[in-house]
Amino acid sequence: MKTWTWKEVLQIELVDNAAKTGGVSYQGEKLDNFLMESGMMSEKKIMALKNSDEEISISRQMAINFALVEAGILPIFNTQETDIAA
Repeated sequence: MKTWTWKEVLQIELVDNAAKTGGVSYQGEKLDNFLMESGMMSEKKIMALKNSDEEISISRQMAINFALVEAGILPIFNTQETDIAA
């Protein structure tokens, strides 16, 4: 599974999931704006993480994906394990 850093993901452009409700707030909305608008993260915290190589935990990735889906936006992290032990 790919590891993600905050620097990599905060500028990802979000994509509407084509549901009848919800979706991106505006064309070109990025994850940093979504996290601020949704109250998941303060602007101060986002500014501190914009150039951070800190890895994002799986639980945090799952929480962000959940919030995105609830808002009618496609998830950005693949949190599913694809390697199954025999």
